Amino acid sequence: MNKQASIGYYITKSSRLVVRMYRDALAPYNISPAQTGVLLQLEWNGNLSQKQLADHLFLDKVNVHSMVHNLLGKGLLVLEPDPKDKRRQRVSLSTEGRALIPKLVEVDKKISEALVEEFGDSRKISAYSYLSAIVESTTPEL
Repeated sequence: MNKQASIGYYITKSSRLVVRMYRDALAPYNISPAQTGVLLQLEWNGNLSQKQLADHLFLDKVNVHSMVHNLLGKGLLVLEPDPKDKRRQRVSLSTEGRALIPKLVEVDKKISEALVEEFGDSRKISAYSYLSAIVESTTPEL
């Protein structure tokens, strides 16, 4: 099979290029694309356990634990006791983390626009449709 026949090749290559764009755009905020995912999940879902974060991000708990620890050190997250289980803690945005969200959303908006700026309206709709179909068809239920 040649690379032109492999959708996996193009998805992987696209993903790497997009991650590079995000890494460069997020550098002034001293945050990685993966850490941005943690912050945005907390913005969208409220406080979560580290296991819930891992499930939402499709990452293993070890990686999420490391990112949470790093973001705690940057003052962007706080840990709160789980009201249902005092042995566990839930992760939430700190005041500083919440203040960073609009900047992260703006970075995302600019990159999203740049990725499809050469597309006509119908190709933009198709691109979003195809990508969301891939994600939905391969995403396990949370």
